[in-house]
Amino acid sequence: MNYYMVIDFLVIFWLRIFCVSEVNIACRHVEEMSPVVIDILWVTFDSNDSLVVYENTSLIMICIIPFFCKLTNSKWVLQNKENSEPPYKIEVHQGTALAQRNLVPKIGEWEVIDVVTLKQEVCRYQVYVKPVENQCLSLSKDEINIFCTTKRVYPKAKCTFYISYNGQRAFEFENVIYSHKNETGYSVSNCNAIKPIQLTEIGTYRVEAIIYPNISNDKSDVVYGTNISTEIIFKSPYITLVNCPTHVKKYILIDCECVLNELGSTNVLYSWINASTNESISYSNHLRFAVDNYNTEFICKANSFKIDNVLYENYNIFLLSGPDTTE
Repeated sequence: MNYYMVIDFLVIFWLRIFCVSEVNIACRHVEEMSPVVIDILWVTFDSNDSLVVYENTSLIMICIIPFFCKLTNSKWVLQNKENSEPPYKIEVHQGTALAQRNLVPKIGEWEVIDVVTLKQEVCRYQVYVKPVENQCLSLSKDEINIFCTTKRVYPKAKCTFYISYNGQRAFEFENVIYSHKNETGYSVSNCNAIKPIQLTEIGTYRVEAIIYPNISNDKSDVVYGTNISTEIIFKSPYITLVNCPTHVKKYILIDCECVLNELGSTNVLYSWINASTNESISYSNHLRFAVDNYNTEFICKANSFKIDNVLYENYNIFLLSGPDTTE
C-alpha cells in the first residue's frame, strides 16, 4: 500500500493540517456465513484528524473528523459513526454474509492508519466453524475414559472436561489427548480424557465436555462451543460363576467359568484353588474336571490389576445318587 499517495489525496481535497490521534480497534472472530466486523474507538479532540482503514491490504474507508467517513467499496456498511463528542465510535462490516469460506482468507487483518504520523493499529481475525455432529462415549467400566469427536470444525477443535463425583462440585480435567484429520477444508477432531478410578472412588460421575474451535488458543474460545454431558456409574466388583452346577452325580464333566464384574474387570488374573488341598489347579477363569468323591470344594481367585484388588468366590459341589443329573 502507498501511504504517501493517500496523504497527497487527502491534502489536495481537504487542505487539512493533520494531528496525532489515538485509536483502539477490536475485530471479532468471524463465523462462517457471517459478516466481518471491526469496531474503532477514536480518541481525538481535533477536528483535523484523519484515518484510513484497510482490510487485507484493500483500502475500504477514509475518515475525516468531524463525522465524515467515506467507504470505498459498496460491500461495506458503516454504522454508529454519528457521535456528538469524543471518543468517536465507528463500526464497519460487510453488507452481505460470507457465502463460502474459500472466498475469504482463513485469517484476515484490519489495519487503521493515522495519515500524518503513519502510526498503525493492526487487528487480526479468524474465520471459524462451530463444531457439528458431536458425540461423546464412555469407553471403559474400569476408569473414566471419555472419547469425544466432532465431524466438522474449523480450525481444529479443543475440549474442556469437567468431572463431578456423587453430585459434588466439578473440577477441570486437563490431561486431554487429541487427534485431528483434515477433510474438505475442515477438521475432524477427537479428544480423549482418561482418569483411573480406585475402589474407594466408586459411585456416580458426571463428565461435562465442551467442544469448541481453537481460534485463539485461549479458554475464552469456549463461548463458541457445544456442551455434552455423560453419566458414568462405577459399582463395586463382584464375582459370578457361570455354568457351575452345585448338585451333580459323580463322573459328570464340569466346565465352570469365573467372571469378575464391574470395576476392575478388564485386566484380571484368574486362578482356581482346590479348597481341600489348598493347591492351585487352574490359572484361567475356567475350571474343567470330572466329578469324584474327593474334589468337591473350590475357590475362584480374581486379581484385578486395574484397582489392585483380589476377590474370592467359593464353589461347592454336592453329590447326587441315582442317574447322572445336574442341578
